[in-house]
Amino acid sequence: MSIRIANPSSSDPEAEQITVLFVCLGNICRSPLAEGLFRRSVQTAGLAERFFIDSSGTSPWHVGQAPDPGSIAVAAKHGIDISMQRARNLREDDGERFHWVVCLDASNKRVVGARIEPKELFLLRDVDPLRSGTGVPDPYGGSSQAFDECFEIIERCMEPLLERVLQVKKLSV
Repeated sequence: MSIRIANPSSSDPEAEQITVLFVCLGNICRSPLAEGLFRRSVQTAGLAERFFIDSSGTSPWHVGQAPDPGSIAVAAKHGIDISMQRARNLREDDGERFHWVVCLDASNKRVVGARIEPKELFLLRDVDPLRSGTGVPDPYGGSSQAFDECFEIIERCMEPLLERVLQVKKLSV
């Protein structure tokens, strides 16, 4: 990845923290993977201190639970530890707290759009270089292959997502 940012001064308006929230249904499969992968992307780019990244679900079914064992396993296979994440439900103030809200499928995007009004709301696959505008398949209850496919789709969207965020923030890419 070739993203670099000069050291901004604390008085630089562009130095404000960039906030990104990933949303799926239960916050135990897809959005924890997206959170972990995006954290790795911004760390690799040397931008970790500039970002606040989180994930949530539109359903309260799994609040407080660790990610699905399949998500933990596929992330670990790629050197990412998401085991300490805990599921949470979308909150009313998330629209104010997060500039970027990135949904993993259209159904969750509709729910998010009805509950909060973030500045930017879109599907992760809107930035997918192979297939735009469709949802990331939910691997919940599926095989390890389903989790591998989910991981691969999310992973290939990370660099284009980071580039999109940085372009809108008018930062060097």
